[in-house]
Amino acid sequence: MNVETYKRELSRCVRCGACKAVCPTYLKLRDESMSPRGRLALIGAVENIELNPTKLLSHKLYSCILCGACSTSCSPKIPIYELLRYSRKIMAEKTFRVSIIEKFTKLMPSITDIPLTQKIAKRDVIKRIEKQKLFFKNREKIGSVLVFMGCLVNYVYPH
Repeated sequence: MNVETYKRELSRCVRCGACKAVCPTYLKLRDESMSPRGRLALIGAVENIELNPTKLLSHKLYSCILCGACSTSCSPKIPIYELLRYSRKIMAEKTFRVSIIEKFTKLMPSITDIPLTQKIAKRDVIKRIEKQKLFFKNREKIGSVLVFMGCLVNYVYPH
C-alpha cells in the first residue's frame, strides 16, 4: 500500500458501523475508539494533523487483533485490516520503532544454554535480523495473551 492509496481508502469510510458488529475488541470493550470505525477516525485525524501521535493512540491502534472481520463486513469494501497495518507502520516509523537486533541482543545472554542459539551465533543471522524492524511499543505491564507472529527458523535456515 502506498500513501495515496492509504489516504484515499481512509476517506471512503461512510461510518455505517457495520464493522463494529463483528469487531471482537469493540464487542468486549464497548468503546468507539476501539472499534474499526473509531480507529479509522483516529488515523484520519492524525493524517489531517488534527491529532498528534501519542502512546494512547498507539495503544488503540495496537489493541486491534487484525482478525480481518471488519474488512469482510464493510459495505464499501474498505481494506480496514490493511489500513490498520499501514498506520501501525507509519506510527512505528514516526515514534515507536524498536529494532529486532536491540531486542535480540538483550535476549541472547539469557538463552545461551539453548543449543539453537549456538547455531545462530555461528551464522550471519544477526546481519539479516538487523535489516528487520519490529513495530510495537514496549509495555510496562505484562498481559495475559501472547500472539506468536513468526519463527526464527527463517533466519537460521534461510534456504
